[in-house]
Amino acid sequence: MAQDPSSGVTEGLEEIVVKGVRESQAKAIDIKRDSDRIVDSIVAEDIGKLPDTTITDSLQRVTGVQVTREANEGTSLNIRGMPQVLTTLNGEQFLSPWNITGLGANYADIPAGMVNRVDVYKSQSASMVAGGISGVVDLKTLQPLNMEEGITTNLRAEASQGSRSKDEVKADGSTRTRDPDYNISGFFGYRHGDLFGFNVGVFSSESYNANYSMDENPQFGFLDRQNGTPTDPLDLNGNGDLVNDWYLVPETYGAASSFLTREREGGSFSAEWQISDNFKLRGDAFYTRMDQYNRGVRVAFNGRDAVSSFSVNGTPGTESALNNTLQEGSIFSEGGNFTYTDANGESQTRTLHSLRVANVLSPDFQTTSFNNIDKTAALNSNIQLDYTNHDNLTVTARYIYAEAEKRYRQASLQQGTPAWLWVDQDGISGKDPITPYELTVDYRGDYPAFQFNRDVSDADLLALYQGIATGNNTEGELNVGRVDLNLAFQDGFFESVDVGLRYGVREADYAQFYYVTPTERYPDSQRIPIEKRNQLYSGNRQWQRYPDWRRFNYEDEPQALRDAGLEDNGFSAADTVVFKDFGPFSGFENGVSALDPAQWDSPLAFMNRLYPGARTVEDPAYAYRVEEASTEGSVQLNFGDEVGGVPYSGNLGLKVLQTDRTVERNTVPEVLDVFNSIGSVDYQKLAFVYDIETRERSFTQYLPSFNLNLFPTDDTVVRFAAARTTSRNDLQNVGSGLSLWYTQCEKTDENGERVLVVDSSGNLVGEEVTCVGGGTDQGDIDIDPWVADIYNTSAEWYFSENAILGVGLFYMDVDTSVQSFQERRPFVDGDGIDRDNTANVWVSENVKGSSLYGLELGYRQPFTFLPGELLSSTGIEFNYTYSKSDSENEDLEGNALPLPSNSEHQSNMILWYDREGLNIRAAYNWRSESYNDFAGLNTSGEPVNLASWGEPAGYLDLSISYWINDHISLYLNGTNLTATDRRSYAQYEDQLDSIWVQERRYAAGVTLSF
Repeated sequence: MAQDPSSGVTEGLEEIVVKGVRESQAKAIDIKRDSDRIVDSIVAEDIGKLPDTTITDSLQRVTGVQVTREANEGTSLNIRGMPQVLTTLNGEQFLSPWNITGLGANYADIPAGMVNRVDVYKSQSASMVAGGISGVVDLKTLQPLNMEEGITTNLRAEASQGSRSKDEVKADGSTRTRDPDYNISGFFGYRHGDLFGFNVGVFSSESYNANYSMDENPQFGFLDRQNGTPTDPLDLNGNGDLVNDWYLVPETYGAASSFLTREREGGSFSAEWQISDNFKLRGDAFYTRMDQYNRGVRVAFNGRDAVSSFSVNGTPGTESALNNTLQEGSIFSEGGNFTYTDANGESQTRTLHSLRVANVLSPDFQTTSFNNIDKTAALNSNIQLDYTNHDNLTVTARYIYAEAEKRYRQASLQQGTPAWLWVDQDGISGKDPITPYELTVDYRGDYPAFQFNRDVSDADLLALYQGIATGNNTEGELNVGRVDLNLAFQDGFFESVDVGLRYGVREADYAQFYYVTPTERYPDSQRIPIEKRNQLYSGNRQWQRYPDWRRFNYEDEPQALRDAGLEDNGFSAADTVVFKDFGPFSGFENGVSALDPAQWDSPLAFMNRLYPGARTVEDPAYAYRVEEASTEGSVQLNFGDEVGGVPYSGNLGLKVLQTDRTVERNTVPEVLDVFNSIGSVDYQKLAFVYDIETRERSFTQYLPSFNLNLFPTDDTVVRFAAARTTSRNDLQNVGSGLSLWYTQCEKTDENGERVLVVDSSGNLVGEEVTCVGGGTDQGDIDIDPWVADIYNTSAEWYFSENAILGVGLFYMDVDTSVQSFQERRPFVDGDGIDRDNTANVWVSENVKGSSLYGLELGYRQPFTFLPGELLSSTGIEFNYTYSKSDSENEDLEGNALPLPSNSEHQSNMILWYDREGLNIRAAYNWRSESYNDFAGLNTSGEPVNLASWGEPAGYLDLSISYWINDHISLYLNGTNLTATDRRSYAQYEDQLDSIWVQERRYAAGVTLSF
């Protein structure tokens, strides 16, 4: 069996035309059996037809692969519980718009029809590209000289629709039945003997997916203080305990409705030319493009002003606008006990309760109309020259060029009358009383249900609006040159040696920016000269990242603002719609006042309608350029012999990897004053004066590997493998700089005494000064990559034709990992004086890694032994993975937490029927609960680690296809037939953290093949 030294992948078994699940499964078994490493494969059932809708959905069938679904499509994955997975294309590094700065696999923009096969390597060898901790996913395209002689064509046309997204809510609030989504792909190939061949593939698709959701972000709430001790003033659960009962409540009570539109297109080209008997030339190009719009409306009854963000260092919580807004009739369930250290250093234990029914008096209601836009594109190309002397030497030289870009825009219009903006309207000094929204939210059903007492569809009730938009641009480029040599020996223990040399340069440019508006005005204050009050600031001080709230009705704007030149932009309540579609979340059937999110498709144009003169300004703290040049040299000895009559084969290798890292980033002053920033108010400021810093670093890694395969009998294989693996850093953790947000602190003099000033009413009040409230500083050129030692063993029994029963054990010892956490840092205040004020800053640092171990079981068999044509045409595929991980993180009860995204248990079962052109395939995927990350509750004091857990989930998919003749096939697909949602809870199963509603989807299509 010939080996491709450039990728280490066995190619000799690949056939081009594969029709039906039986042959697809047989091919995957053959690839596994004949590999020198531990590998699982997915093979196309036909040209352009992987078994599932997306590559990720197909990969979830592989033992040990766990996927994350977004809007009913699999997007990202991990292998055996770790997301540090390298993706390659035909054995070489693959650049995707989603991994320009990162590494994790995300195939949202790659249609399954572009790929002919996917190999998942769980053990690695020195001849492979370095970069994946838990494994490598290699995407394979069709080789022209492996096609049938002459012309090969394939055309697929598909229509699909979702159970919840078939009806679209129009801008005027009415609904219409949408035309089905489409997916069209074409393939043309030509092979002229063994001399020359080429193929071209093109595709175009559009999908529209419902994406209803709730995100609770639980907080400690509704606690008064007596002598510094938090107490429960209302005895909310009625047990008479006013001290020991604490409550987890949402920041806001609300839901979101959005629809994700994905428009994909692209193509591929491959050509092979047998130049002579010794030389073969190959060229490949792979292009993808996607425009993704996540348009939606979010509703929220404010609970934040009624929540004390309790801090365990004794800092008092925020005073409530309505004091205690949770009312009688609210229902709680007891969660567990929480132990903390109080301000006196004494240990305290409290009982936490989860909210089940909330009766709330909310100070305000808001709708947010949003549009999150991703526009991505990538081109990956390869030119390759192969040489063989048809005896003992093969050489492959390759050059890889790839470029990718990602444009992200996030825009939203908040609409409402915020409680904190409530003003004096009756002429009596002080804010007028708030008429609250009476709200009930019942969390006990399958979906939370809302009841409230106000008509929130009335735009006049939601009198004010604020538009905010941000974005970032990411560009990447990859250049790789490599030479791989395989020299075979005539006899002896060592059969051959692989020698490889590779030089690659990975570059990434990242820039984050804000849509700023020229709207900042002097306050109407006695401290401001009369001629400047309400007037626009001059120069750079007029720019705002977060514009002031404006009224829909221009005539309702304060006369002083209109006199000062506030323009009527023509935007009014008439530009809003009544939005009613919140899917399974009941209570909003009468609709809410909102903006049509499609108006945000061009954020700059719409921001200029709201705030004439708006423009984009880059945030220099989030702008960087990173170049990583890697030089890899590898030697791999391939051996084979027998001992005691048992044949064996394997390889022993070493890869030496040197990385030269160059970072160019901006350094921003800690104090942003009038001379080095735009914006006037603290939280509006962006630096425009900064220095550019260039730093360099080099480091070397040694990555040994070992694979041993024993063949005790003709139908069994026993494998042992060990390797040191590495994963490249997320470049955000390498290049990004310090970015701070600001607040107001008490201004004191050199003696520590409060500085007093006269306010607008003539009262003597304490003066405030701008100070740092928090920030991020997650870039560090000295951060090390992930490193782990991976051990595998497996036994495979090929007990019947096209059948396998296998078991495997694995252990991953992560030596070095990267973790983000908050670090307390001192900062000087905005006036340059050090008052010993500190703030929490998010940083990323290397930490000692965790361990992960587990077991895999796999079984595949066609039931040809069963009686009758019906039963003997069926088959099964079943696998199970147990993956146990440990980390140094703990939740608030002191329980050890696993690695994020890992499910301890996962299984797949596929039942299929394949006879006389009819293929039926039912696939069920299930995974147990998974640890997501910490959920909220990061206070101004010590962090409180409330763990967020993804609930167990199972998904059922069904596909049916029938070949009418050799050229025409019809098919039907059903995805997520169980309508399983993605849900998570915060620490306790009764404490809702989030719900992502996922719909059933149905597709019908036709394939023409010649």
